[in-house]
Amino acid sequence: MKPLYAFLTLLALTFSFQANAQEKEEPDPEQIALDEIDRLADIYRLDDYQIFILDSILFHNIPAMFKELEQVQKLGAESWRSYQHIQDKWSARTDSAYQLLFTEEQWSRYMKREGKRLKKERDKRLEEFNSARKKRR
Repeated sequence: MKPLYAFLTLLALTFSFQANAQEKEEPDPEQIALDEIDRLADIYRLDDYQIFILDSILFHNIPAMFKELEQVQKLGAESWRSYQHIQDKWSARTDSAYQLLFTEEQWSRYMKREGKRLKKERDKRLEEFNSARKKRR
């Protein structure tokens, strides 16, 4: 399965094109959260308590991200960078929560498997986003 970030990126792109295609089905944030909980529980062998907390984290963060993406869409944002910035922000918040939740071994495995690369990509995009904002001022 793809990492959460890649999955959410695909969903955000799909979400941004919905304005042009009314007949497309809207992604279900709750189902995305459930799928991600199952994926992470299997890969990192989470215990019941960790799954319970992970459930709370993802059932808050994923719908909140979708709500924010929807608000930006309603404001008429056309740049994919606006959507990407929101996604990066929520991904970073989720990673911070994972770091508190996972054991040292689980966190290390997560960072090796998906977190380190995703963080590097997020940081690069954030730098580009901030640079573009400064140029507009």
